[in-house]
Amino acid sequence: MKCIVPIQNLVIEEIIELDDAILVPAHVYQYTEIYRDFYEEEASLVSKVFDILNNCTLGYKSQFTDFVTAIIDYPVTKEQFENTVPLKDFYLLERICTKVDRCLDKIRLKKCYFGNKELLPGIAGVIGNYQRGFVIDMNSNLMRDMLGHVYKTFSIPGIGLDFDSYDLDNDEKFDTLFMTDRTDEVFLSCRSAIARINEAYYFNNYNAAFVYLMSTLEMLASDEYMQFKKVKTNIAAFIASNKSDYHKTCELLRNISEDIRTEIVHNGKSIYDLVSSEQELIKLFGFIVDTITTYCENVIDTGITNFNDLKEARKTKIESF
Repeated sequence: MKCIVPIQNLVIEEIIELDDAILVPAHVYQYTEIYRDFYEEEASLVSKVFDILNNCTLGYKSQFTDFVTAIIDYPVTKEQFENTVPLKDFYLLERICTKVDRCLDKIRLKKCYFGNKELLPGIAGVIGNYQRGFVIDMNSNLMRDMLGHVYKTFSIPGIGLDFDSYDLDNDEKFDTLFMTDRTDEVFLSCRSAIARINEAYYFNNYNAAFVYLMSTLEMLASDEYMQFKKVKTNIAAFIASNKSDYHKTCELLRNISEDIRTEIVHNGKSIYDLVSSEQELIKLFGFIVDTITTYCENVIDTGITNFNDLKEARKTKIESF
């Protein structure tokens, strides 16, 4: 079935295909019919959704058509579609919105950073104090809405993000991280790390965001428990281009671990007491994000698909330094 999810604080001027989602600008719904130079299949789909939403009452329609909407496939069962118990919708709606959010990862990673959270687009489906979405049976043209609670991260008020398809054109890094049909464990681990960066943007506390990103480095370094002194070497191995760069990266990661991570995780201190200024805090998060993305890009580029081969490749790289 098709799911329609509104996205607050995102501005686009054209219909954009973004991975598994089709993003439709709000102004499209102000027309009486759609005139778009777009792929025939997508244009037909958008037109059908357009017609269905236009048949809603004005107040109900505005809950979705005042915002950019994402159209996405999701395997909603007949039982789920016919459900009348709101509590049962919460988990399903969150899964649908999470799928849309993973499509938005590319935009956030390209355009957003910790220094200006007001540029963040909204979390998929979160409008005000609720999470919203439509499910449409395209065969019967029947639809129903779903409503969920917002109880984790939240949309941040601000000017939002103005985005167009040219922002991601001809970008080799993003082709590596997103434009692939790989489903192996190495790629999925890296893709999960990218998702965690995007989730951390919305944390309302820098301590939580820092710990989450540091645990992401640990996740990438090994699929088993590992002390952080080994984590830094495993990460640096796929970032450094020479021996000097390798030792420099290891030293930076060691300092962050000993001076900040240990104090927060083991001694209960706050990152606000450990980092001297907002500029230094933004610089710290920038380094961690760059470390994660560079590692993921370089590992994916190796073409390695399983953790055992990755361990051997890492060992060879470390020995070469």
